[in-house]
Amino acid sequence: MRSLYSKLITIFFIITTSAFTFGGILSEADLLPGTHSVSFEYNGHHRHFYVHIPETSVYEKYPVVIMLHGGVSNSNYSMKRFGWVELSDKEGFIAIFPDALPPVGSSSPDNVLLPQSWWKALNFDPREIVFDDPVDDEGFTAEIIKSLKEDFPIDENRIFIAGYSNGGKMAMYLGLKLSNLVAAIATVSGFYDFKGSEVIQTPISIMIIAGMDDPFNPYYGGYVIPPWSIDISKREPVETILMKWVNLLGLPEEPIKQQENENEKFVLYSNGKTDIYFYAFKKLGHFWPQADLDYPLWFFHGRYDEVNATELIWEFFKTHPKW
Repeated sequence: MRSLYSKLITIFFIITTSAFTFGGILSEADLLPGTHSVSFEYNGHHRHFYVHIPETSVYEKYPVVIMLHGGVSNSNYSMKRFGWVELSDKEGFIAIFPDALPPVGSSSPDNVLLPQSWWKALNFDPREIVFDDPVDDEGFTAEIIKSLKEDFPIDENRIFIAGYSNGGKMAMYLGLKLSNLVAAIATVSGFYDFKGSEVIQTPISIMIIAGMDDPFNPYYGGYVIPPWSIDISKREPVETILMKWVNLLGLPEEPIKQQENENEKFVLYSNGKTDIYFYAFKKLGHFWPQADLDYPLWFFHGRYDEVNATELIWEFFKTHPKW
């Protein structure tokens, strides 16, 4: 009965909006249940993302999860390997899979020859350096959200961003820059270490999942050679970066909850409205737990699949709307 009701609501919405002209980046077909490939021109660049609309939903207004792929990757990979589409259908939220831009050319869902990366999160933009043509991923993401607001019944208090590796860093960067639009963010194996003083417009809640065996984000800090670079760079300890975000959000430095066993560590920082959930898995390398990632263990180190990171993040998002 619930399934039939949800389908009728979706059909009613499509019919009632079909009389209007869709002036945004989404067409009427993109609002039907299923997965749709969307391309548009933004700020002089050809941009792309996938949108997945669930068949049914328990929500009158749909939550939105934006999933950012890792560095040197694409939306096709993030859509198929992390379980977000399946969870979208099960839980009834809209899932978005954007593509970053390569150093030259356009973004593509199948790009494997050019390294599509979220450059702002790396504090390095080759387009700006070489062509004086900076990438505006902040505006690109805001444009996707704006179009969804205009053309679909989404819950503006339940817009979330998640990301893996370079995409996780970008999720944190976008949470900082788009805090007026985003309710909460989550990152796995990627930590945005802002330099100097930052101010966040609206506090947001954050889930951070770290691997204590991550070779590219050494838990206790150190020098690394990232997979997307030949330069040696120094990384701050993960918990040092964590405390920068605790302070940025104005949370008490004393956690309200701590748990630890031989495999996992969990720490909760909170002021009663804004939370940081911090998970550290001792055997986890540069992976997303239970994602279908085929990276070599000798390079990315250990897997830890005792938890499903996608489901863990969604449970966190469900309880952290914008307040």
